[in-house]
Amino acid sequence: MLTLSHFKVDITPCAGEPIYFGITEKERNPSLRDPLYMRGFILDDQGIRVCIASLDYCSILNSAHSEMQSSLAGALGICADQVIIHCIHQHDAPVLNFEMTELLNKSGYSRTWWSNVCETCAMHAKNALTRSIQISAVRCRETRLSGYASNRRILSRKGKCTGVRWSRCADETIRNAPAGLIDPMLRTAAFFDTDNKPAAVMHFYSTHPQTASGRFSFSADAPGEALRLLNTEFPDLPQAYMTGAGGNVTAGKYSSPTDLEGNLLHFGKLLYSGMKSNLNSIINDSPPECASGGVSISWKTISFPFPRDNAKKKVLEKIIRNPKSSESDLFRAAFLLPCYTHPMNKLYRINILSAGNIQMLFCGGELFIEYQLFVQSCIPDQFIACVQNCNGSFVYLPTGSGFAEGGYEPTYAWTTPAFENRFKKAVAEAVNTGNASKT
Repeated sequence: MLTLSHFKVDITPCAGEPIYFGITEKERNPSLRDPLYMRGFILDDQGIRVCIASLDYCSILNSAHSEMQSSLAGALGICADQVIIHCIHQHDAPVLNFEMTELLNKSGYSRTWWSNVCETCAMHAKNALTRSIQISAVRCRETRLSGYASNRRILSRKGKCTGVRWSRCADETIRNAPAGLIDPMLRTAAFFDTDNKPAAVMHFYSTHPQTASGRFSFSADAPGEALRLLNTEFPDLPQAYMTGAGGNVTAGKYSSPTDLEGNLLHFGKLLYSGMKSNLNSIINDSPPECASGGVSISWKTISFPFPRDNAKKKVLEKIIRNPKSSESDLFRAAFLLPCYTHPMNKLYRINILSAGNIQMLFCGGELFIEYQLFVQSCIPDQFIACVQNCNGSFVYLPTGSGFAEGGYEPTYAWTTPAFENRFKKAVAEAVNTGNASKT
């Protein structure tokens, strides 16, 4: 029978560590609004063991990602591809790219601190195995959220990106433009124990999660507020939030440009209301599928060579070598160049979990919402949740048309338009209405 273990670790940077990229003076001495957590779930089914961890971090790239993944894999006796490290992507939180700070000759985060964080999380994960719970069913619900997500790319009649609706937008013309292409559904998956009680819950929604960033104070933003409110009603129920494909989606149409704390509380409550509605519906109207044989899982890892823009790489290398390069150009070059060279980034990996009648798809980078809608179109009659930013090294992943439209995201992409076809081909062949192969 499937078993589930869970763990929760406070991973708030200690005193002396910075916030965000950690390379400017403003980022060096952050205050604290919220503790930042890793919330982890370990699923084990007849020798197939996987770990899914959701972190209140902005992004983890290159060697930092590999170190955390390897630490958890070693503690659990599994391979790295069976460990998911998902960053929710709140902006008042760490961005770990050690290679970037080294390239810029900045101090940044301490590698010793990060190694200690990895070891602590690995210890908690290993200890969690002694508290496993038998799982008899997996159930799901979804509900539409109104007044949160909006597409941030404003296109002209000629199909060019002429404006960006950031997470907070002061330009009324841009803010009042139509919401555009989004996925409005908040999805929830709940694992039930043999007493028919919820044992663990995962929630999924697709938008940039930050609504109150820029205060240089560690914060879990709206998702953290939503989970805090849920915890007051379900204090003994482990729950986690994960961000779906939302690389081109924000709350900018509906957020206040100035009332940051008000944004956090408002959107946190909005998320909480949707999560609570889904969970109560699951608990109070559960289908009679709690069979004595329990539920099984399968796990599939698919991959393809990541199409990289080598012409851009040459341009970025010139920027680094040029002493007259602007600060913004140097920042972008130092951020992207290590992604080209880290060996784990040669392949783009997609992990697919099938559990009972649901599927979850875990991807690296910040995918445009079009990719999530494509995945759902492959199995329109089945619950599937997409999770992005499971390896921040792949940065923005626009569609082919997104590159042609221009705008902000392609400037921070190091892939090419070929990514779209490779992604869709791999997913279409792997996602199906039955269980994926056990690998």
